[in-house]
Amino acid sequence: MAWFSFLLFLLSPFAVCGLNFSTVFVWEQLNFNWPSHKNSFQTVYEPNNILTYDHAVFRERIFISFYIFGVPVTLTWLSMTEAQSREPKLRPFPSWTMHEEGGCEKIKEIKGLEVDPVGRLWALDRGTKNCAATKLWIFDLANNDSVVLVHQFAYHVAIHDLSKKDMREFVLDETPDDDWLAYIPDFQAAKIVVFSLKRNTSWTVKIEKVKFSAFALSPKINRGLLYLADQTQTEVHTAPISSLRRGDKKVNPYLVGNKTEGSRRMLMDSRGKLYFDLERKGCIATWDTNADPFLEEVVYQKEELKNKFPFSFAFDTCNNLWLLIRNGTKYQLLRAAVGARSYLYNDSDVLLPACGKRDEYFGPEFNISGPSIADKRNATVHGCDDRVLQNLRVLNVVLSCWNVFSFFSIGFQIFWFRFLKRKNKGMLAKAPEKFQEIIPDGEVIYEEVEPSTSV
Repeated sequence: MAWFSFLLFLLSPFAVCGLNFSTVFVWEQLNFNWPSHKNSFQTVYEPNNILTYDHAVFRERIFISFYIFGVPVTLTWLSMTEAQSREPKLRPFPSWTMHEEGGCEKIKEIKGLEVDPVGRLWALDRGTKNCAATKLWIFDLANNDSVVLVHQFAYHVAIHDLSKKDMREFVLDETPDDDWLAYIPDFQAAKIVVFSLKRNTSWTVKIEKVKFSAFALSPKINRGLLYLADQTQTEVHTAPISSLRRGDKKVNPYLVGNKTEGSRRMLMDSRGKLYFDLERKGCIATWDTNADPFLEEVVYQKEELKNKFPFSFAFDTCNNLWLLIRNGTKYQLLRAAVGARSYLYNDSDVLLPACGKRDEYFGPEFNISGPSIADKRNATVHGCDDRVLQNLRVLNVVLSCWNVFSFFSIGFQIFWFRFLKRKNKGMLAKAPEKFQEIIPDGEVIYEEVEPSTSV
């Protein structure tokens, strides 16, 4: 049975191919749709140093944020209708003017993106050394991308010193009293900064005794918990959002389960399925939070997920999960149907009209001509990465070798059995002649023995 166990070992990677990702965009090198006065922006453009941080998807638009190094702008967008383009150029959001060098009223470095169901883009601005105050931008995507609000966090909420805070990413909470709250973690201070749109104010809640660097919010249908995890630990904790809404000074999370690896990012869908990465394994896994106990299921595996710089994933409004990954200077934007939207929606919410049609927003981008893009897409057509495909090739070679070995083994056994049979027949035929040679004619081959008398 040893060979059977070996085959099971080779087949085990195929169990992780739960998501069928297809490639929508591929960039060998990211570039921008430059303005007429591009010289003022191209002075900071360094293609080899560009690093994405986060992305969000809403209707036909994809928003991508960047670290400030090597880029002229930190927040960009592109249209899905541009999928015919091999490497579509990125546009600044909302405009080049908002990213020009100048005072602290400009956009500095976006470290988190989210689009609410109303159609507002929320963007967390970390700030820079000279403008260290953290800000939250809210844009109205339905009204010419106009600015709805810019909230600058007070010093006692988010200290104006980049070396003493680590605010990035956030989740949104629609409350029963018609308010929208943003929960923004300060990982370095181990606290959650809460912002209220209705009151245009913010406060902090201390997270006690738990280190965390990734988080997610329970779905709208069962809103109640904030899930916390860390990049270096396997534990998953939860904290009640009632404490965050009330403005409690501190909250004590409790343990709900253990993953097999630490995680850098987590994401919740509308049905309560928690998505997270397993950092050192290069995997994306899920946990159905409606089930008990904690049961981890690996659904996608790709070597690039082990990258030093984080990938990002996001849901669109048509039940798809989008994944942005980096490999050197090359970027890929992938899409997989998962049958659910983000935690901000209920399954009963009406889908957009385009969601019921055949990729209305995409047009023919999945028919992109050219072998390079087609080859890249084929590498993910079954949700299996290059490593899994390589395992398949290895398995084919092993099975072929096993068949050849079995064929020769059976043939050798048949030949050996026939050889032994012929040899035995020859020995039996010669046995009488040898017997005559050993015992001459007329020779007595036994000895008479007289009966003995007992005393």
